Amino acid sequence: MADRTPQPIPVVIIGGGPIGLTLALFLDQLGVRSVLFNIDATTRWHPKGSTLGSRTMEHFRRLGIAAQTRKLGLPADHPTDVAYFTRYCDYELARFPMPSDDDVARIVAAAAVTDQNPEPIFRANQMHVDRFLFEHAASRPNIVIRFGWRVEDVTQGPNDVQLTAVRSDCSAAERWTAQYLAGCDGGRSTVRRALGIKFQGDASIEQKYFGGRIYSTFVRAPRLYRDFLGKRRAWQYWAVNPEIRSSLFTLNGNDEFLFRIQAKSADEPPDDALVADMMRRCIGAETELNIIGHEPWTAGMALVADQFADGRVFLAGDAVHLFTPTGGFGMNTGIDDAANLAWKLAALLQGWGGPALLSSYEAERRPIAFRNTGAARQLTTSAKPTSIQSSNTQHPPAKRRGSGRAQCFQPSASSSPRSECNSAHATTARR
Repeated sequence: MADRTPQPIPVVIIGGGPIGLTLALFLDQLGVRSVLFNIDATTRWHPKGSTLGSRTMEHFRRLGIAAQTRKLGLPADHPTDVAYFTRYCDYELARFPMPSDDDVARIVAAAAVTDQNPEPIFRANQMHVDRFLFEHAASRPNIVIRFGWRVEDVTQGPNDVQLTAVRSDCSAAERWTAQYLAGCDGGRSTVRRALGIKFQGDASIEQKYFGGRIYSTFVRAPRLYRDFLGKRRAWQYWAVNPEIRSSLFTLNGNDEFLFRIQAKSADEPPDDALVADMMRRCIGAETELNIIGHEPWTAGMALVADQFADGRVFLAGDAVHLFTPTGGFGMNTGIDDAANLAWKLAALLQGWGGPALLSSYEAERRPIAFRNTGAARQLTTSAKPTSIQSSNTQHPPAKRRGSGRAQCFQPSASSSPRSECNSAHATTARR
């Protein structure tokens, strides 16, 4: 296995999702070099969150990528409504009307120059956003991309952070030295666990739906729009009846969808036949269905980490706050973390920030995490449908077509099934 030691770099980022990529892009904009490690060789290609809040779009505007990001979503004329049905082939019960991208463009163009919302909320699935951010980051001069690399150990000293990274196929290893490290490596963060930082809050709020184990299944249904939903288009579709309750998100306004159902138990594995049956019951009829993949997750979380930083190591995104089920709170709050942390790191590295500046990161971001966790908890437990517009008379049923604290940052076995390479582990010590 080839081994080498690159030149020292100001910031190491672990985690190649939207938070780590956004942090790298902001550092690049501020003239700060970083290296970004991600254990997977490419960005995730399974649907996840689909909501980019106004603040996130403002951050992307500052980075010069808002207009490009807005090309990633649904067709420009596709509505972004949330619609509720008894079944997808039967009655529409109610609808939250929301504008298409074309509508948003007209609204923004007609707004006064003093309008305070130049970048309205935008719907695009995270798998498309991640891919775009990755490709953009790979083109930037101050960002070193190390996708397909695993960080095996980290030593934090008073003046620097040192780590060993190994290519996933064990063909190469590198020893890096940086002034700061950022853990943007998700809810099972190996960085947070290595620092011994714990979560506090609710691990799973009990409720009839969006509580406990959930399947998110990526499906292709080429006839669903043609047969049932084409004249009742929305971004999110709910099936609500005494037999079943579920949600469906359109990914491309045509044939790709994210389908969510609640598992019967925490130990129940994803099952193609079960998901297909649940889809048939939500539609109320048979349709062609191709299941691309499943991703189980736990709904009803409301968790915030005890610390957001330790010495020269900082945490952002799901590594320090987890709130589900929906609304885009996690990704959007994490991107705000990245924007906050980036300029403060740049200030210290470039000499224009005082020594106490970095402590303001936790002081500012942790209360925001608690606030957004509370908002997510409230959405989870007390949804209020009073503002929904009744729409039965506008959308009759579709015609039926068919029948019914150690500091060695090592991935745990539960978070990574990959085999370990044979390599020496550096002895680590707290600052």
